[in-house]
Amino acid sequence: MPVVDRVASGVGTAVTPIVLDHREVLRVDEPPARLAGPPDPRDRGTVTGDLTALLWGGAARIFLMHHPTFSINSLCHLFGKQDYDRADESRNLAWLAMPTWGEAWHNAYHAFPTSSRHGADGRQIDLSAQFIELMEKLGIAYDVVRVGPARRARKTLKAVS
Repeated sequence: MPVVDRVASGVGTAVTPIVLDHREVLRVDEPPARLAGPPDPRDRGTVTGDLTALLWGGAARIFLMHHPTFSINSLCHLFGKQDYDRADESRNLAWLAMPTWGEAWHNAYHAFPTSSRHGADGRQIDLSAQFIELMEKLGIAYDVVRVGPARRARKTLKAVS
């Protein structure tokens, strides 16, 4: 029997719920925004909750984490700024640094691959380096490699005047 759903639509449209075990699990007219929104604790154990978890735990995670990570080797060899003398055409791409946790300081990575910090100066945000520093303070990480200013200066590109 159709029920009137005034909450979802605001105008009182008729919807037919799918009922399993005497519990409504998914309405046929479920709006896509409901599935795309953040997980709702009331949807736990329902088809809507499962689909939301699949969307956020699967598709959104892949899009938000893998795409920026995979784009480093393509975009950071074409666009950006070179701070260090490297023959591999690697570059630092500032706008990609946040979603990749600092890995987009790619020219610095190629210049100092064992360094824990690729964002060389204070203006270059490097979230992975901050995480490594936290792990070091907690005693979880040790023998952390840092590159000093003198070593960085030796590889820095000289400005052409």
